[in-house]
Amino acid sequence: MKHTYKKYFGMFDYADLYKEVIDRTDTSATFVEIGSFHGKSAAYMGCEIINSGKNIHLYCVDPWDFKSLDLRESHPLAKFMINKLTGQHAFDTFKKAIEPYKSNVSYMKMKSVEASKHFNNSSIDFVFIDGDHSYLGCYMDIACWYKKVKPGGLIAGHDYLDSTMPGVTRAVRDLLPHAVTTSKKCWMYRR
Repeated sequence: MKHTYKKYFGMFDYADLYKEVIDRTDTSATFVEIGSFHGKSAAYMGCEIINSGKNIHLYCVDPWDFKSLDLRESHPLAKFMINKLTGQHAFDTFKKAIEPYKSNVSYMKMKSVEASKHFNNSSIDFVFIDGDHSYLGCYMDIACWYKKVKPGGLIAGHDYLDSTMPGVTRAVRDLLPHAVTTSKKCWMYRR
């Protein structure tokens, strides 16, 4: 039975990238998503993984704690998100979103750098970074997760070339100057 992504969780602007990565993946793989917030992209990925019939597992990494996280540097929504939404609300929404796909999607409620220590080097097929959008946060995410990606695997991320989040673009250019633009506001690099 084919699963359908529940659009009431909302859409996001890189579904095409997630679909392409699944389509190009062999029968078995490990994926990691850094920054899962409400679970829109994780639910979509989970649905597509199940529909592919492949043995792919997605690990979602997020602390779901806005007080210590610079969400979007000076992004206008940062103050709203920190003051109006709680990490617990986002985490509960995330768990509801991934519930139908929990056979292929799990989460690690911790900071990205800490989570990276739970994976061996060269053990992951695809890492998508959409967590801490500050320069240092994105830099650390790339630095920690790059070595976890298998040779030939992909590391990618969101909010590239977005003027409201210059730290992301700067970190990608500093660490992976040959990364390519893909999808809407995304970057990708093949290890």
